Amino acid sequence: MGRIVIRKLDAKFWRRGGSVVLLAASAVAATGRDGRAPALSRSAAPTAPAAAAPLLRPSSPAKNAKPAGLVFPVADHDIGSVVGHFGDARDGGRRPHLGIDIAAPRGTPVVAVHGGTVDRIDRVGAGGLAVWLKESGSSRRHYFAHLQSIAVQRGQRVTAGELIGTVGTTGNAAGTSPHLHYMVRSANDILDPISLFGGRTSVAKPGSSGRTMYTHLNGAALKRVPGGATIAVLPINQPVTVLEKGARYYRVQYNGKTGYLARWLLEKNS
Repeated sequence: MGRIVIRKLDAKFWRRGGSVVLLAASAVAATGRDGRAPALSRSAAPTAPAAAAPLLRPSSPAKNAKPAGLVFPVADHDIGSVVGHFGDARDGGRRPHLGIDIAAPRGTPVVAVHGGTVDRIDRVGAGGLAVWLKESGSSRRHYFAHLQSIAVQRGQRVTAGELIGTVGTTGNAAGTSPHLHYMVRSANDILDPISLFGGRTSVAKPGSSGRTMYTHLNGAALKRVPGGATIAVLPINQPVTVLEKGARYYRVQYNGKTGYLARWLLEKNS
């Protein structure tokens, strides 16, 4: 019988704690000296293949998978681990929080929420080590920041649930508890990520369309997106039409422009 040669082994590993776990491996081909698979003896009955060991994935489908096909970005966590919400005040109220913070132990796997392409990697700045993922078939881009490590490269295609990095405290998260800052952009808008996973959003609550409200401070800044560029500055007692009402922001129309005003800048006309 010919010598058995292993032709190819393509495996990916994921480090968890102090151990290395096999995540996925391609099929392995065995050949003899002549390059063909060795034949079985007629007298030897073929044996049944051994049952494949269960594949360990970075995230539990039962806990992380969502009806829309999205996977929660931190393995084995869900919205119950969110400790910082969209629209929360930051820097003493000078800016809103434009994502969510998900608490997890340092080194916890961060995974792709959807299949797509890594279109940018940051290594400096407020987000520290960060990855931008362009979602396939959508204008949405997903941002994962404060990572301890990065497991992907720019231009790499990934599938939902694939490892892209680990939770850390890089950037302006230094000195805080480990967490992932997760943000979602769609075209010219910034979405509340928690709404994608069944949580209650802080922005875009319908039911207030057509209501007139008034600014109660001079210099109220109308934003293109929550916390984004200012597109108009409104005087005190300026009427605006409320299109959507959120917990922290109202989407309004003013002088032919549509944008967002912080809720505290408006008061109901009485």
